[in-house]
Amino acid sequence: MFSTFISVIAPPPRRGFTRVVGLFTAMRDKWHERLALDRLDDRLLADIGLTRRLADSEIRKLPWQD
Repeated sequence: MFSTFISVIAPPPRRGFTRVVGLFTAMRDKWHERLALDRLDDRLLADIGLTRRLADSEIRKLPWQD
């Protein structure tokens, strides 16, 4: 009975809206990761197996690009 009462008050989440929010969250996360990558010096990049050239190519990507 209580669950029926709650479903009347709060409509179920909209799947389309939830998906859009998820996409924006993923793009924001990529942007933050690329900003962090930009702050690494060459020594730290070498520690994670990247060259400055590879890091720069990743940093220049747009948030929706993989």
